[in-house]
Amino acid sequence: MKTLKFIIIIAISCNVCACNAQSIKNVKDEEFNVLLNKFKTIRPPINYKKYFQPISDMTKEEAIRFFEKIEEDLYYVELEYGFDTETVSYTKMENIPGTDFKYQLNDSILILCTREAILGGKIDTILVILYSFSVDGKIIDKCIVGEQFTFSGDWVSFVLLDKHTIRVFHYERDTTREDEGYFTIVYYVEYQITDDGIFVEKHKSDPIYVTQLPRMYETFNPSTKPDDPMNKYDF
Repeated sequence: MKTLKFIIIIAISCNVCACNAQSIKNVKDEEFNVLLNKFKTIRPPINYKKYFQPISDMTKEEAIRFFEKIEEDLYYVELEYGFDTETVSYTKMENIPGTDFKYQLNDSILILCTREAILGGKIDTILVILYSFSVDGKIIDKCIVGEQFTFSGDWVSFVLLDKHTIRVFHYERDTTREDEGYFTIVYYVEYQITDDGIFVEKHKSDPIYVTQLPRMYETFNPSTKPDDPMNKYDF
């Protein structure tokens, strides 16, 4: 996978320590178990800004079998221009999703989090995606819960309030109140994960105005960003 240009913040709380996380059970497919072992086991609640950790790569075969990717999804073409020779070359680069964390929703459903890059355009965009799986390795549903380095400069992050409840926070550039010192609007969309693994949108909050640009809210830091609404989720 292409190197992701993140600022890595290692902030591990007792909620995400492997020693406190519940083990995954009822998985019998050996290849699915191998994949699962690449995901860190967590126990909600978590604030993704605080949790954010390095990821590992799954194999191309795992991405195709379990995440229903096609061959074209797993590569991109990088254009290189030689200024001295005025030649153009193309390099085919592997782009495999990264394994982030997992937890068991109930005896029959698992939740897996990946980070996946959309590459080859004007800017690299990273998506954070929650997938629901049956314990036999069948994908059920998915929900995009994070977007980073978008072309518009917006930012998306999330909190898991418990195993079933997600709040996805959207930070969007706004110019309507710049003269008052506000440059971004923030709102969240709340989702519930049903017992059978379906992501259901429940409601959308009213937007609030904050004083910095969206990218400035990418990390958890209440002292420098006191108006960030995700500050209160100090798990």
